[in-house]
Amino acid sequence: MKKTLWMLGVAVAALTSCTQSEVVDIPESRIIQFDTFVGKSTRAAIPINQYQDNNQYDTETPPKSNLYQFWVFGTQSDMNVLKFDGTDEKAKVYFHKANNTFLYDNHLTWKFGETYNFAAYSNGNKPLVENAEYDTPVTTPPAAVTFEDLIADNVIYGSKLFFDDYTVGDMDLLAAITTTTTLPQNASSVSSVPLYFEHMLALVNIRLENNTEDLHMQIDDMTFNAITKDDCSYMINVANTNATKETRTIVWENMNSQYGDNNANDRVTNGTYEFMGTAKGIQMSNNLSTSPDDYLAPGQALELTYFVIPQNNQNIKDITLTTQSYHRTETDNGNGGQIYTYELSNNTGQVKTHKVSLAVPNQGHTSWQPGYRYSYTGSLSGNAHFIHFEVKSVTDWSANNTEVNGSVVTE
Repeated sequence: MKKTLWMLGVAVAALTSCTQSEVVDIPESRIIQFDTFVGKSTRAAIPINQYQDNNQYDTETPPKSNLYQFWVFGTQSDMNVLKFDGTDEKAKVYFHKANNTFLYDNHLTWKFGETYNFAAYSNGNKPLVENAEYDTPVTTPPAAVTFEDLIADNVIYGSKLFFDDYTVGDMDLLAAITTTTTLPQNASSVSSVPLYFEHMLALVNIRLENNTEDLHMQIDDMTFNAITKDDCSYMINVANTNATKETRTIVWENMNSQYGDNNANDRVTNGTYEFMGTAKGIQMSNNLSTSPDDYLAPGQALELTYFVIPQNNQNIKDITLTTQSYHRTETDNGNGGQIYTYELSNNTGQVKTHKVSLAVPNQGHTSWQPGYRYSYTGSLSGNAHFIHFEVKSVTDWSANNTEVNGSVVTE
């Protein structure tokens, strides 16, 4: 799969930041540093994009759609504990606007001749701790994410980052994992650790287009039941220690049960996904909203974009979607503006009920895959208001669109 990477091109400047005064006697070439890369995604919900320059913003804190902080895990072959354990102390990596670079506060150094594995994560710039906010400190290693070496015949051949009991929300779960690296006994310098972040979740986008000539629509929330909590393993394996190409694998437990934590009380959990409709939902009273913002006008489209746990989508169908249509009257308010009034387009006041499906017919995507954006388009047209969905594209956030043919929703 072709990856289009946006490179930040930044190295931790250990000798210029006031936060690293305690390590000025350590040569910069020995400091463990990180370079970050994020596959470019389309902007919706709060998926993380990576700007070429994290300094291109006006406020002290970068926009939430840009990666600006993450938590690192790392092992060193002669240690029984994590060298980096995902805490703020060891080590939260954050973007420092004044220095225009990524920093972490307590620098650690390379030890030549040792073997290293690294991984990192960011849950929409938040840590995976209870009730996390953007500024929540991580003082102890989080239980929700762990890191370990993969060992065979006493040889480290890869590593695994494990997300336990992850519950999907409005955050983009990013993770990166590196190849196993053994340093030579002597070296003049060591390169920064390249962290190629990938999207662990899938992204579903539903676009509802009002293609009527003169009807204004209100749309109720659309809900469906599916997996909302699951375990996820993110691994990097080198099957042959002489191999030159590593394999990164994202596996959710619902796809393969052997990648769970074998906890009988901690299994795949279903819940409700709620895709929000128009601002007021559907109003049936005589006291209808007069704000155009509460209606989908002719020619307009409503975008519903949410993260989902990667899972089989073939049974996610027969979803109920209800709409109501209104006629709008415009009158002059006497000050050069307009007053809008709305009335039901039919005398019965009955809403239109539709059955829609999110099942994807394409081979390879009958299950929503991590890092893909699934775009569905529905058309509201004619007095019957039939809704027909067609999957326009399945997009790897890090590559070009893959066109998907065929309608997936019928009346």
